[in-house]
Amino acid sequence: MCKWRLICTSDLSSYQYKLPKKTWKDAQAYCREHYTDLPMIENIVENNEVYSAASAEVWIGLYRVPWTWSDNTQSSFQIWGIKEPNNYGGNQFCVCEDVQHKWEDFNCVREKPFICQQGVCSITQ
Repeated sequence: MCKWRLICTSDLSSYQYKLPKKTWKDAQAYCREHYTDLPMIENIVENNEVYSAASAEVWIGLYRVPWTWSDNTQSSFQIWGIKEPNNYGGNQFCVCEDVQHKWEDFNCVREKPFICQQGVCSITQ
């Protein structure tokens, strides 16, 4: 039996800003259906690309278990705002990028605009 892997990588200008607002889970489902996923930001350049594509706070693909990208890889790059993450109320498990380029944890059921990451995908054996 063969095992196949889907590998997706982003390139410059590969982010699409989306309205209407959605919960983190609904935004993730939308991005997976129409693009690749919510953004998985690996460095400051990608963080700036996401910021440039958005005009407001937006969901990104990071959630707490511990901080993990929506493709289940661990997050090594992080750029938190002051006093973040704070898990206010004990239920802030999803992350948005704010208007200052910084990340904040929020309740996943809050509705926010979001960014979808387009990617180059290939199947490998």
